[in-house]
Amino acid sequence: MTSVMRSCGGDARGGCRFLSSDILGGRKASAAHRKRSPTSRSGFAVRTGTRGAVCRGAAQCDAASSHGDVESPTTSRRMLLSKSATASAAMALLAAISPQAFWPALAESSTLRSLTPEELDDVRKTVKSAIPQAKAPAVIRLAFHDAGTYDRRTRTGGANGTIRNELERPESIGLKRGIKAVEAAIAKSPNVLSQVSFADAVQLCAAACIELLTPDDALATSRVLDAMRVGRVDAPIDASDPTGRMPSEKAGATELARVFDEQYGFDENRMVVLSGAHTVGAKGFGDGFTFDNAYYQVLLAKPWVGGDDMAQMIGLASDKSLADYARVRPLIEKYANDGLAWSRDFVDAFRAMSELGC
Repeated sequence: MTSVMRSCGGDARGGCRFLSSDILGGRKASAAHRKRSPTSRSGFAVRTGTRGAVCRGAAQCDAASSHGDVESPTTSRRMLLSKSATASAAMALLAAISPQAFWPALAESSTLRSLTPEELDDVRKTVKSAIPQAKAPAVIRLAFHDAGTYDRRTRTGGANGTIRNELERPESIGLKRGIKAVEAAIAKSPNVLSQVSFADAVQLCAAACIELLTPDDALATSRVLDAMRVGRVDAPIDASDPTGRMPSEKAGATELARVFDEQYGFDENRMVVLSGAHTVGAKGFGDGFTFDNAYYQVLLAKPWVGGDDMAQMIGLASDKSLADYARVRPLIEKYANDGLAWSRDFVDAFRAMSELGC
């Protein structure tokens, strides 16, 4: 028998939903599960293990169940009451289950949409006025860290805003300034950034910062914001994603490839493309504030080999491992010589990364 929990107040319109044990268990919901129910404040939706029906009022749901319009009679209001699904029992169930146990399934109900030209213009102007160039690399890195906790095997983590609760983790050193920059942009934007989720705001600000640091309008990254979408759903305000999911800075190329494949579903090409974002920040590639293909040129030069102490500090161990990874060497050479090609591929990869978990 499918166990059912009634969740009230979760719908933006004040409706209630019944979540099946499949959803509570975190398994992939069907299209019917993921679709937001068009409930009114007085209505509620019935969700079954394989499909759902929407009823407005108890009587209508009882009638629908008796006529076979609701697939599983165990999910009708009458049956729920007959099975002693009382309010106290529901509260006990809620107390025993952490938000993370059912949050991923609810997050999948979000619908992403593109921004209008007016919204794009608003975000660009807001970020340009609110985020100084010195903080732009931290905002870009922030976006990767919020999305990079995604695990496609469990459908948990991803771009859901929990990064603000994960700043004390070792891999998050330096990200507080990124959070403050995003918050400053939100406070300065009455039209877009303050109206979308925090997870959306992080990714939009990062995209706008990439544009600000792109040195040439011919590069696709100068318009990366155009490719972005909104509609991400924030996790509960006090939630955090599981630890140990971000790729280690000390990881070898094969370990990086494993994480990108098993957790994100990204191939080695996309791994190399996204690694190019290390061209900004304090990792020693280029001047730290120019978003271009200098990363790949430095990988080919390998200044840390036989170099002085300063040269040894360029890049992370994972970057140096990529430089020696024969399988991706052709792609590194391609991007080192063709910044336009890298910028085009980066826009596609960045959007995919920003939507992990959505």
